[in-house]
Amino acid sequence: FVYVGTSPQGAIYRIHPDRDYPELFFDPEAAYIWDFVIHDGALWVTTGYSAELWRIPLDRSDEAQPELWFTTPENHFTALHVSDEAGILVGSAPNGTVYQIKGKDDAFALSRGEEEEVASIWVEGERIWFSTVSASRDRSNRGNQRQGGSSSEVSTSSNNSSSSPRAVRS
Repeated sequence: FVYVGTSPQGAIYRIHPDRDYPELFFDPEAAYIWDFVIHDGALWVTTGYSAELWRIPLDRSDEAQPELWFTTPENHFTALHVSDEAGILVGSAPNGTVYQIKGKDDAFALSRGEEEEVASIWVEGERIWFSTVSASRDRSNRGNQRQGGSSSEVSTSSNNSSSSPRAVRS
């Protein structure tokens, strides 16, 4: 299968290799699908205009339905990393916070940057990296790199391009 997220009117579609049309797989009330990852039998999805992290089982049944895993009062969860090594990491906007999710409704702020939006998160060994973007044009007083907490390196960068559609194959 191939999974495709749409924004606005955020939804996830599943494309079957033997069908001519996509199946509506997940339709939250949120306006944006910002990021998603397949991990451990589930599709993990971050949304915007409702900052939410969802866990959607790939093999759905009456017992295995989408679960709201974590939310905050922020507007958007813009970036997502899920792995056995680092667990679940979610980046936000407009506060530029990276959250580490320990379990359902159990999270803490790992880092809060000077920029408004976490654009991407990646992990190399024990280091957690993330890039940020800002709507602010004056970045002259900000450093290019700084040391973050929890042995994390924080990379700040500017990205003025718009997001493209995201597809993941399972």
